[in-house]
Amino acid sequence: MGKSNRVFVGCDLGDKQSDYCVLDEGGRVLEEGRVRSTPAAFSKKFTRLLRGRVVIEVGTPSRWAEEVLRKLGHEVVVANVRQVHLIWKRKNKTDRSDAQMLARLGRLDVTLLAPVQHRSRAAQRDLAYLKARDVLVRSRTKLVNFVRGTMKPFGVRFPSCSPEALPKHADSAIPAELAPVLIPVVETIAALNERIAAQDEQIEQLAKAHPEATRLTQVNGVGSITALAFLLTLEDPARFRKSRSVGAFVGLTPSSGGFSSSALTTSSVDTERPATFEPGGTRSGKEAATTAPSAPWWPSRGSSQCFCTASGSAGSSTSRWATAAWLPETLDTTQAKKEGH
Repeated sequence: MGKSNRVFVGCDLGDKQSDYCVLDEGGRVLEEGRVRSTPAAFSKKFTRLLRGRVVIEVGTPSRWAEEVLRKLGHEVVVANVRQVHLIWKRKNKTDRSDAQMLARLGRLDVTLLAPVQHRSRAAQRDLAYLKARDVLVRSRTKLVNFVRGTMKPFGVRFPSCSPEALPKHADSAIPAELAPVLIPVVETIAALNERIAAQDEQIEQLAKAHPEATRLTQVNGVGSITALAFLLTLEDPARFRKSRSVGAFVGLTPSSGGFSSSALTTSSVDTERPATFEPGGTRSGKEAATTAPSAPWWPSRGSSQCFCTASGSAGSSTSRWATAAWLPETLDTTQAKKEGH
């Protein structure tokens, strides 16, 4: 038999530098080193290596790294290291040792690495619209709370109103002694209102480019933001054998007593999934705010809000509304194509 020249590479990605380790089929270390974390440096370094299996960690730079390595002809495995206790829970962790462990696990069995699939560049771009709006809304909320909280110690309460209406009441509501402090903040809130409104218009246009979003918004209480976030998070429904599997994918997991309200917290949500899931009963932009009887509450990253229904009880809400509106039909169509119908 001829000697195989296949290699196995583990690469611990960093923001500025990435450590790598190259093994032969027998597990012997052929090369170790460090490369700059840029597409140009990766292309130069990995072009001269024999084509083989490259294991990288999922993270911010993993998307472009996978694209570069695949173009060079390498087999790429994107590992979810949080599911790999040999790496994640090691006490003596170094970038160099992590790179070697990735290579060794990739040589043995890639399923040990809990491989993940990056969403497409187009889906990531569209999700950026939702995340940008989320950042703007969070910033506005902090500013509104600052204005109201600053006035209370002075015995003054700002009139109850929406964030959009707050700048209109500022001149009459803010006491003269606080005006130099709060008026600039109110002006920033007004500017954010305009930017959020513009973002809502862009999202509405984006929703029109996704026919499935129109179907989801027919569900009472589901607006364009929730529909797009759901669609772009799943992206390819053919990955799921059953629509009920989607609940587990977005983080809804059973507890000993069934689906409790503590079954899901943001610690179990993959950071690759959007942080812009809104309450299911909230519509974006000019849509009326309505609440469906079983509208799910989606958690936002950074909060401890659990996945539960509007009534407070948790359940397989994903299967009940969104998957009922879109996923089953899509899966049936995909299966029919595979069977040649």
